[in-house]
Amino acid sequence: MPYEFEWDSGNLTKMEKVSASGRHFSISEIESVFYDHLAIT
Repeated sequence: MPYEFEWDSGNLTKMEKVSASGRHFSISEIESVFYDHLAIT
């Protein structure tokens, strides 16, 4: 895998805000975008 992720407190705080707004994404869903070489342009 070309990328490694470091989920720091800032990223986790942003995820909490997104979740509170009614949108729910797991960490693995977010990371999967970066692992898909066809998704990055």
